[in-house]
Amino acid sequence: EQAKLTASDATSSDGFGISVAISDDALVVGSSLDDDNGSDSGSTYVYTRNGNGWNEQAKLTGVDSTAGDEFGSAVVISGNTVAVGTWQDDVVSEGSLVDRGGSAHVFAFDNGSWLQQDHVLAFDRWTSEANALFSYSVAIDGDTMVVGSYEEELEGGLLYAGAAFVYVRDENGTPHDKTDDFWREQAKLTASDAAAGARFGESVALSGDTVVVGSFFGDEPLSGSAYVFTRNGGTWTEQAKLTASDGASGDEFGHSVSVVGDTVVVGSWKDATTGTGSFSGSGAAYVFSRSGRVWSEQAKLTASDAAAGDQFGQSVSVAGETVVVGSGSDDDDGPQSGSAYVFERLNGTWIQQAKLTASDAAAYDGFGRSVSVSADTVVVGNWADDDAGWGSGSAFVFTRTGNVWSEQAKLTASDAAQDDGFGLSVSVADDTVVVGSYGDGDDGAGSGSAYVFTRTATTWSEHAKLTASDAAAGDRLGWAVAVSGDTAVVGSRYHAVVDEGQILAKAGSAYVFVDSFNSLTDLTVTSSLDTTNANDGVTTLREAILAANTHPGTDTISFNIPGAGVHTIQPLSALPTITEPVVIDGYTQPGSSPNTLVGDGNAQLRIELDGTAASSTSGLTIAADHSTVRGLVINRFAQHGIIITGDNNVIAGNFIGTDAAGLNELGNTWDGIAVEVGSNNLIGGT
Repeated sequence: EQAKLTASDATSSDGFGISVAISDDALVVGSSLDDDNGSDSGSTYVYTRNGNGWNEQAKLTGVDSTAGDEFGSAVVISGNTVAVGTWQDDVVSEGSLVDRGGSAHVFAFDNGSWLQQDHVLAFDRWTSEANALFSYSVAIDGDTMVVGSYEEELEGGLLYAGAAFVYVRDENGTPHDKTDDFWREQAKLTASDAAAGARFGESVALSGDTVVVGSFFGDEPLSGSAYVFTRNGGTWTEQAKLTASDGASGDEFGHSVSVVGDTVVVGSWKDATTGTGSFSGSGAAYVFSRSGRVWSEQAKLTASDAAAGDQFGQSVSVAGETVVVGSGSDDDDGPQSGSAYVFERLNGTWIQQAKLTASDAAAYDGFGRSVSVSADTVVVGNWADDDAGWGSGSAFVFTRTGNVWSEQAKLTASDAAQDDGFGLSVSVADDTVVVGSYGDGDDGAGSGSAYVFTRTATTWSEHAKLTASDAAAGDRLGWAVAVSGDTAVVGSRYHAVVDEGQILAKAGSAYVFVDSFNSLTDLTVTSSLDTTNANDGVTTLREAILAANTHPGTDTISFNIPGAGVHTIQPLSALPTITEPVVIDGYTQPGSSPNTLVGDGNAQLRIELDGTAASSTSGLTIAADHSTVRGLVINRFAQHGIIITGDNNVIAGNFIGTDAAGLNELGNTWDGIAVEVGSNNLIGGT
């Protein structure tokens, strides 16, 4: 845990943490029920990271905020720009008050300060459009922003027809000075065939000069549609209306939309028609592709074994040419046991590549309610699994080799218990998985936690359990998790904070955790301990090896342990296998020096690896290629001093099987150095 963030002026029921967004070293936290400008007027806090510390940089409020606005209910950050949704804002249009018309506030950071750059609202709003829910959804890409208003009333009395608004940032004054820029209304997007009740704008997506807007109640009753708009210069035009080729009432096509380049995916989770029959609520997802200016339905994705009520499309994740679709109510292994389907696009054709199910699937596990994909790895949440009692939960990792998917691991909490809800949310990035466990009860029922797992080669291990330092019952830490690089942000929406001796109920908190191994860039060992504590201010050899394993390219592990003489490191268990190229240089420890004599020796070694406290293991295991180990004393391990399974490694200038002076025997039980597999490994030299 790197930091716990709370508002500097926190009070009861502020709702701090209801929304969070992170970009590099900046973190934005919404506090929609803050009362600075009246009850539930709302605010937003900006934090910046300095080294390992987080500082509150600014508190943002709308210049015209009033009671009930709920400023901060949604936040988004892109570079030096923050947009804050105020969906309950009462706005004035043409001299009349529009109840809950909604707005968005835009702030820019310049010269060390955050300043409100603009107050964005629908620029041609009708005075009768109360409850339009403007800013219910917000998307931003560089200098373009899209705001959905899916209950917008359009001209002619079209109630709940909906709209989406496009804004662009103009450089209004001093070049490169964002403080005097403003957001200009560029377009109001509506369907060319707008109809009452269509809810156009409930979902929006933006990619460059293309916007997609879902209208899930449009067309035939509840069949749904999606609209594509493109920008040429400053003009937006409707390029296409997308509908399912077999759409029917109740499908809710367009409930969610996503666009990347020339591909759009539209979910239709209540679809009932498949290639093998009609099944109510079986679900589908549609893929559309663009050629020139023409959009065409490329594929309808359905489960090969679709059945009524499967709700295929309950969760979706896309990476490259791979789509993963969750079907949490599938019943192959009992009611709501669940499954997930993998589709791949090959030469323009989508094929079902695999159906994923848990190896120990059972009724009501809910496998597939959450899915996440990264390259050739898929993680599927199984939140109601009952290995450690009903609802203890689990998550499954699947990997692809060629076209074959196989279950690589089942992840469970090391301290799993009933009702933990482990797996309700999952996120995967490369070799790291974060799993939320919102019902965990370490600090009282429902206090919550999150778990981090990392992969070395094909083995997954629990890397850390994240809990709040001041957790309490009912906090629900882990209800939502977000990961960016080596940083995880975990919301604790119901956490009560203590300020000046008073308990502020449901004020809310957000906790920031940093993976010290992934973020560690200075691989200098400063302690002879054998620990992995991110917050103890020192770096151990174990931590340095773990960090080196996560970095591409060759790292150097050096030593600077305080104090004179020999420093003995006694591993309590096997040190991590070295899987990435690394130079471990014991001669960097002050007082150490390599041999300079011919026919004799004057080397001074100050770093000793003593295997006395370790179980049946070797000292160092090198599975990587092109690694170097020099200047170490390695003795008294129950197996080998060093074991090598890689190529082109160098072992030079070490005392293996002796004391630090190189004079007395302190042998390792097996070989001093064992090359089990590999070629071109060099042993000897200084």
